[in-house]
Amino acid sequence: MYLTFDGLGMVETKIDLDFISGRTDVYSVETFHSALVVRVANATLRAGADPNDTYPLFIYDQEIWESCESDRGIDAGPSDDLGAWTKEVAQFAWYVLQDEPNKKDQAFAYLDNNHWQYVDFDVLDDEIEENYLAEAPASPEEYARDHVADHGESVPDYIAEHVDWGALGEELLSDMEQYEWNGSTFLYTQ
Repeated sequence: MYLTFDGLGMVETKIDLDFISGRTDVYSVETFHSALVVRVANATLRAGADPNDTYPLFIYDQEIWESCESDRGIDAGPSDDLGAWTKEVAQFAWYVLQDEPNKKDQAFAYLDNNHWQYVDFDVLDDEIEENYLAEAPASPEEYARDHVADHGESVPDYIAEHVDWGALGEELLSDMEQYEWNGSTFLYTQ
């Protein structure tokens, strides 16, 4: 996972967040934040710029120059307060790399659809899980059939053969927010 950032008097710079997460002296979100601040400051000072004039650009879920399904990143917020934006990046990175790696695509999908500045990173899991329903199945027809079965309803075969499951699934899905990332779709109530 990579962070890109910029600042006055420097060119866009990339930091490998996986590398920071894998260091032996990084064992909590606080130590991750400290290591991130040091990396940002070092890169900025090497460029001859002031670390306080830096601001985040994007977080990519993989190397952005590889050929990949998702070559876009999520906007890492508008802040130019070094302490604030690096803390938020650290909280997000720690969440997807250490706390909940199985929710990485869901977290990226959520932040891709909800502006960074409105997310409370102190309770990121609550933010991502609030109003979450499920990962979308392959087709609207499959969703409709699963929805009926999940609600304990059974439709007799002689009626089921006359139900337009695809249309029913599309109608049910139209009432939900659909956040997509890396080929997965996550369903949220509106």
